[in-house]
Amino acid sequence: MTGSKRPARTSSWICASRWVAFPQKALDRSSPHDLLHCHRKNAMKTIRENGRSPGLAACVAPEDLNCDEYVAILNVVREFPSFMWCCDSSSVPPDEPVRIQFRAPDTGTPLKIKAICLPFVFVKSPSGIAQTLDVRQTQFVRLNSDYAAAVWKELK
Repeated sequence: MTGSKRPARTSSWICASRWVAFPQKALDRSSPHDLLHCHRKNAMKTIRENGRSPGLAACVAPEDLNCDEYVAILNVVREFPSFMWCCDSSSVPPDEPVRIQFRAPDTGTPLKIKAICLPFVFVKSPSGIAQTLDVRQTQFVRLNSDYAAAVWKELK
């Protein structure tokens, strides 16, 4: 095929709910920020009366926990003996427990970390109840300080 021109390579990116094809040469010269700007520029934004953006709870690894910070329990893992697992006992070895993840009943309630000795974390609730939690069975999220302070004050 001498004399015929190959079509230029293109890549597609989503931009404001429609697909846009960019020539590969343009992508090679552009930064990721330029491509994201296309999406951000036309994205729908929520405007709040107080001018603040909403907080976001982020999952935190056990080694990143610190004393005197606010966390909440997101998920709890419970273990059951495999002989109690009637769904499919052939796929689970008899000596291995079945682990099931549950949403915590008090998800979102701030807990203040008082002491850490991994895998255990000693926390205090707004009502003054102290408890020791095992990080192997508990998934924590770090709370926004504004949210944690407001909820802590109301639940105290």
